[in-house]
Amino acid sequence: MGNRLTPEQTDAYRNDGVLFPIPALNPGETAEFLGSVDKLESAYGGSPKSYEMSQSHLHFEWARRLVTHGAILDTVEELIGPDILVHATSIFQKRPCDGTYVSWHQDGYYMRLDRPDFVSAWVALTDSVPENGCLRVVKGSHRSGRRAHTDRAVADLNLLSSGLEIAAQVDDSEATDVVLRAGEMSLHDMNIVHGSNPNHSALRRTGFAIRYVAPHVKQWSAHHPVLLVRGTDRHGNFHLYTDAPREDFGQAVAAQRRFSAELRASRKAAGRKG
Repeated sequence: MGNRLTPEQTDAYRNDGVLFPIPALNPGETAEFLGSVDKLESAYGGSPKSYEMSQSHLHFEWARRLVTHGAILDTVEELIGPDILVHATSIFQKRPCDGTYVSWHQDGYYMRLDRPDFVSAWVALTDSVPENGCLRVVKGSHRSGRRAHTDRAVADLNLLSSGLEIAAQVDDSEATDVVLRAGEMSLHDMNIVHGSNPNHSALRRTGFAIRYVAPHVKQWSAHHPVLLVRGTDRHGNFHLYTDAPREDFGQAVAAQRRFSAELRASRKAAGRKG
């Protein structure tokens, strides 16, 4: 399955800062990846924090296959070029009526990149609809650049564990629900204002977010190693991760635990709440 954007889709993404729905996975792939998320959650006791399962692509073979999926990379290439790095990944899980949400924010605020050749692919592993707390965006908000943020939204139920939130009030009436069926994805710009409401339904909502960046981009803050998934890196702005995922599941979980703990500790030491 390949994905190439039409000129009209590319123009819509540039204008709106978001594009959806885009086909990504077939039903068999979707079920397999969802099962892998469930297995990982079980290894963490059934209800881990989002940050505990971050960067799964560095440790697990199934996640490596997901971030290198041809249909996803073909689409991303249309927006940031043929040389592609995986900057980061996150698993966003909302169980029925669990109260979790994501505060209004811009990814570009805390990433401190020197140019916007960066795109987030939000891959739905279950249906993602308003009732179960789908992603919401303010179309066109990326064109205004970075906005001031505060950390007033620090809360156990906020899946954005940094607690960052746009300082000015966001008018909910301006937001668009990014409705996706299982196996579809959305793409959004690093500076678009986005967040999500709690899940008020009996349906789970599971998404795998992949953040892709072009190698020529510079980041003005420390960052963990990235994965080259297409093309070449002739710039050396990021440290490349070259290890293969561990074959043993228990060892992979242990490696992810260590990685997440070290990353969280380094962010706190630098004055950033992970």
